[in-house]
Amino acid sequence: MVTVEFFFDYTCPYAYLASTQIEALCARVGAELVLRPMLLGGLFRAVGTANNLNATLLPQKARVLLNDQRRWASLWEVDLAVPRPGGYARSVEALRATLVLQTEADRRRAMHAIYRAHWVDHRDIGELSVLANVLDGCGLDGAAVVAGIDDTAKRLLRENTDEAAARGAFGAPTMFVGSEMFYGQDRLGMLERALGGSPREPGEGRYVREGAAPDVSFYYDVSSPFAYLAGTQIEGLARARGARVLWRPIFLGGLFKSLEGPTAPFATFSANKQRFVTEDLTRCALALGAPYRWNTSFPVRSLKAQRIAVGLCPEGDQGSFARVSAWAQRVFRAVWAEDQDPEDDAVLARCLADVGEAPEVLALATDPACKQGLIVRTQEAMDAQIFGVPTFVIEGKAVWGQDRLSHVARMLEGWAPPDMN
Repeated sequence: MVTVEFFFDYTCPYAYLASTQIEALCARVGAELVLRPMLLGGLFRAVGTANNLNATLLPQKARVLLNDQRRWASLWEVDLAVPRPGGYARSVEALRATLVLQTEADRRRAMHAIYRAHWVDHRDIGELSVLANVLDGCGLDGAAVVAGIDDTAKRLLRENTDEAAARGAFGAPTMFVGSEMFYGQDRLGMLERALGGSPREPGEGRYVREGAAPDVSFYYDVSSPFAYLAGTQIEGLARARGARVLWRPIFLGGLFKSLEGPTAPFATFSANKQRFVTEDLTRCALALGAPYRWNTSFPVRSLKAQRIAVGLCPEGDQGSFARVSAWAQRVFRAVWAEDQDPEDDAVLARCLADVGEAPEVLALATDPACKQGLIVRTQEAMDAQIFGVPTFVIEGKAVWGQDRLSHVARMLEGWAPPDMN
């Protein structure tokens, strides 16, 4: 029987969300689930990540992530109350208490009870009397478990944390099947598929929209491999639901600069995260059936391609989006499937010819109006609280990331995300 190791910390809402699904997933594919409590703060120290990630987030991103957590809970129909008043409670004693328990069945009971206490009832699981009461509530002897927190439990937690870092983890939840790593609640479907299952998307088949589907505004830059993967799917996804895609070219480097963030965020990732992201992009591309190669010129320069896109879709010309779509998808393919440089005029000329555009269109890359137009559109994106690509906006609600295409699908089908006001 294959084993799924589930590394988690109670302070992570995404790990909580994954905990509500992982047992049923393993049951469906006949896998053995092994819980591996780890201390997220210790993991962050081991891989060189800021201990308080929330304090490093842009306000726009922090808000999007809170709404994202609410959305996953809605689609999975589980309880989750975020934001948590007063921030996170200390989790180290709860993690050690989980390791005091000797059977997987008891550890699972404790895990679910502690997660619910923290993320639904907002109890202080760092307080030992509260922790004991929570454990009592799930049929365990809370006082005995808390009293059993000893040097062995402390050592096991350190060992789990160190092992997670050594095997490539950089956050929670992290799942391992042998040496293969899956990170995040949004990779549970990929995990199930790797184990021979046939997962359904969260909320799939639950919603039916009455009336016409809304437009999808797709903010992109060809310099992003994540936007490339999204670009291979969004037209078909929207068409199947009667929606239209409005392609919105922006300049990602300019957006990052205006937000006073790093112009190449990938370079700021820990070595573990960089390794995972590069491997995960390949895995995601295979899952989507999209040809993909990491561009050897990364970080990719995209000003010319994005200026041309602006020139192809004058503001207010709704009929021009088909031209931009064809252009963007061709350049995306050149960059992320053919390892081409989109600042090379010869590459751009070939792409223009391939989509039936006249050679003179290349001049848009240096046209002053297109230069200014790209600046304006990037500023408009920032004003709309967009901080990265791909971002989709549907009826005023933003969806960030190529791994949230299922959320876009559900919204087009009539799902109303439970976002904060």
